[in-house]
Amino acid sequence: MEIFLTSLQATIKIFLITAFGYVFFKIKITNKLYKPLIFYTINIAIPILILYRLITKFDLTLFIKSLFLPLYGIFLIFSGYIIGKKLIHILNIPKEKQNTFIASIMFTNCGYLPLPLFQSIFTGNDIAISQIYVFFISIVYTLSIWSIGVNMLKVSNNVKKERFKLTPPFYAIILGILLSFFNTKRLLFPYLETVIKIIGESGVLLVMFMMGGGLSSVKFRSIKIDKPVVSIIISRLIIFPLIILPALLLFHIDSVLRIVLIVEAGVPPAVNLVIITQKYGNNKNIDFLLSVMITTYVISIFTLSFLIFVVQ
Repeated sequence: MEIFLTSLQATIKIFLITAFGYVFFKIKITNKLYKPLIFYTINIAIPILILYRLITKFDLTLFIKSLFLPLYGIFLIFSGYIIGKKLIHILNIPKEKQNTFIASIMFTNCGYLPLPLFQSIFTGNDIAISQIYVFFISIVYTLSIWSIGVNMLKVSNNVKKERFKLTPPFYAIILGILLSFFNTKRLLFPYLETVIKIIGESGVLLVMFMMGGGLSSVKFRSIKIDKPVVSIIISRLIIFPLIILPALLLFHIDSVLRIVLIVEAGVPPAVNLVIITQKYGNNKNIDFLLSVMITTYVISIFTLSFLIFVVQ
């Protein structure tokens, strides 16, 4: 029980930062700062964190242990597609909402939520190792959501077919892996390493703050918890972890990797789905997506804490 409460406290702390971001942007205190802050977080701080972790902690042993993680990501995405396709027929989801429904099960917040969560629940070297595992899983999600996800959600034939969109964090992962094998850690003088670490770790908490800002357009009276929303909650937060859990308990896997795998199986849908829908998709589905985001993120405070408790 003590482990569960510790996990719950760590999870609540992370989500409180999101709540603060929601409030600050909701009352328009920091609206003018949204674009500069999101640019700094996604394009500067997080890539620097990735480079720092990989250059200072990555080695051949960790590389070998991480090789299967992109395949794990593919498995989760493909399983989400299969489950989503089955559910749209069972629930008679309207045609104009079907792809949004399926995408909400396929694409998760596999990177920006686990990074601060693991920084909160782990200590010492385990923080870096867990975050490196996240980087490898997020490679697949980054490539797929900005290609497959966009093509699923777009409504206009005038929108050209999207291919893989390579983001700064993606480039940082590839560059960091290459640099780690050339022993470039010695180039990071003590004072430079400290500065890089501070900049990188600032992005970990800022990303949750900005996630709250991204959800600040939600009007609570527009939140509707219907069968499709409940189905996504159950699929994303319960069914996926239950699929993975037996294997994690059966096979001997180190505790850090075990927690990473179960959390990645049980995280809520990606907030980027809202951004993609606003830019390319059917705006009539925005309220549905926001209902999914609010409910899954609130409930995941408890489900993620319980999952961490179970596999520890």
